[in-house]
Amino acid sequence: MQTGEGKTLVAVAPLALEALYGKGAHLATANDYLAARDAAKMQPVFETLGLSVGVVESATAPRARRQAYLCDVTYGSAKEFG
Repeated sequence: MQTGEGKTLVAVAPLALEALYGKGAHLATANDYLAARDAAKMQPVFETLGLSVGVVESATAPRARRQAYLCDVTYGSAKEFG
């Protein structure tokens, strides 16, 4: 999808489905800014479903990183997952 076509909104349904099944879900973005922005924007939707949301950024400390990975839905840049 091109910029501005709604990837942030479209991704909520499959992320929520995976997370509701207890599998956890990761969303990889192009950079830390987009990861933090999209997580904050969509967090109310996920919380309404009873799901937790975490963000992994390049400056995230190891302990906070572990906590983010324990969330039902984890946002981060592609270079942070691996």
